[in-house]
Amino acid sequence: SAGINTFVGNVALSSTAVKSWGIASGSEVVLNNTTTVEVNGDNNINGGGVLREKGTMNIGQATTANPAFVINEGKHIVDGGTFASRGGYRIGSQATGIGAQTILTNNANFSLTVSGAALRVGDSANPVTARLVIDNSTLSMAAGNMGIPYAAGATSEVSQVGGLFTGGIVNFSQTGAGQGTY
Repeated sequence: SAGINTFVGNVALSSTAVKSWGIASGSEVVLNNTTTVEVNGDNNINGGGVLREKGTMNIGQATTANPAFVINEGKHIVDGGTFASRGGYRIGSQATGIGAQTILTNNANFSLTVSGAALRVGDSANPVTARLVIDNSTLSMAAGNMGIPYAAGATSEVSQVGGLFTGGIVNFSQTGAGQGTY
């Protein structure tokens, strides 16, 4: 059933298997803690619900692990928290379903910390627009590409009010035949 579940104790995910965040529509998981992932194995958000990051999520910051963080459907909201990853980040990676979005708000800090880490806004040909919202927050990349969209046939939108985008290369229609706005 729908509801809000909050983690306040620190969490270290240690399995090298895919980490599936199955969050049902109308539900929310709040990470008001420090969450670390120092192993490979992608992180996937499914189900249409919300993963809200109010604390710190570090992926591959103490090791060379670089799993992707993938929002297939639903929302990832970095709400005044910090998200730092050595892996790529993908918004809208499922070709069907309700779509996906990432929201950076309340002075959030979002960092992709290696040059090979790409930010894909629109990672599939889902007819629902993939969205990235930067609301008075900071998004920094270590020279990687932000594909708006990344996948052929995708549509995507990046909206920024205040805040800062730094270090990355904006690449419209990265693999061709997509539509994107910033």
